[in-house]
Amino acid sequence: MSSMLAKVSSHQVRQRMVADGDKTCSAVWLRAIAELLQAHCLDVPQLFAESGMVIDMLHGAPGRFASDKVSTLWGLAALRSNNPAIALTIPELARPAAFGVVSYSMLSCENLRAGLMRLSQYMGVVSEAATFSIHEAPEGYWLQLDVQPEQQDVPRQRIEFDWLTILAFCKWATGREIRPLAMEWQAEDPVNPGPHQAVFPCSMTFGCAANRVLLSRSDILATLPTWDDHLSELHDSLAREQLASLQPPSTSSRVRMLIEQGLRNGVPSKSDVARSLCMSERTLQRRLDGEGVTFKSLMDVVRRDLADNLLRRADASLDDLAVALGFADESATYRACRRWFGMTPGEYRLHVATPRGASPQRS
Repeated sequence: MSSMLAKVSSHQVRQRMVADGDKTCSAVWLRAIAELLQAHCLDVPQLFAESGMVIDMLHGAPGRFASDKVSTLWGLAALRSNNPAIALTIPELARPAAFGVVSYSMLSCENLRAGLMRLSQYMGVVSEAATFSIHEAPEGYWLQLDVQPEQQDVPRQRIEFDWLTILAFCKWATGREIRPLAMEWQAEDPVNPGPHQAVFPCSMTFGCAANRVLLSRSDILATLPTWDDHLSELHDSLAREQLASLQPPSTSSRVRMLIEQGLRNGVPSKSDVARSLCMSERTLQRRLDGEGVTFKSLMDVVRRDLADNLLRRADASLDDLAVALGFADESATYRACRRWFGMTPGEYRLHVATPRGASPQRS
């Protein structure tokens, strides 16, 4: 039993293409990067492969890429192009669409400040490794971007492209020629400052404590022509759903899934499930305690839901029900059904099959 559960669990991990605990970036954001690298005549599929990423995941269902591998991609791109400023040399390719569903939430806000606050709130949808914040100051508003390194440092090209795309959004959303008042970079001075000066015509300081951009008060408070309170609520809900979907599943939900799978081949024990989750029974119990459930209660809920589904099917016999629930005999099935539904399996089947308003006859 434990080997079967472990096999299922490991297969699901492989399907995710991202290791547990990895910070990830959205495929929509990676598509924007791939488009830029393609414009530089680089072999994008090869760069993705060397970075440990599957380029096919850029399309189709929403995919996620490990943040460290995105950093690797930028490093390889700068090396192969022999262009340290590769992120800045085609600025027109930095587009608001790179933010995906978050861009719609931002565009429907009253002004640029509110839109950037949405970016701060939902930055995890774009990149879980990044945090974005906005701070009022006497001279305007400072925007700050932090990208947390994991196994390797974050290359300067990654930060440069991020700022280029954020400021491109500000310009596109407001319809104004947004010009930063000042920029601060954590990276050291570039060998050739020309590309930076061409794209960001403002005072720049390198070797700073944080990556920051200063915008004027008039720019940041400019009303967005796309402001729509109704759409704002809708888009906010969609962004919130995407952010929630990135949260790791609870221990109890993972245990339920393994119990459901295990019941097909017997009754999984707590030790079987703990082993499949790569933790001790004691650790499993502690985590379930923290979520206010027990292994026994989860087993009971899974069995009840399974019984409800099977009893709604005319082709499932009571013998099938006992086997599917992992009970030794029909008497155990009868007792459980009385506890769950207040009636025997046959009575419950008749009950759920009877149209509302009719009175089922008990046998």
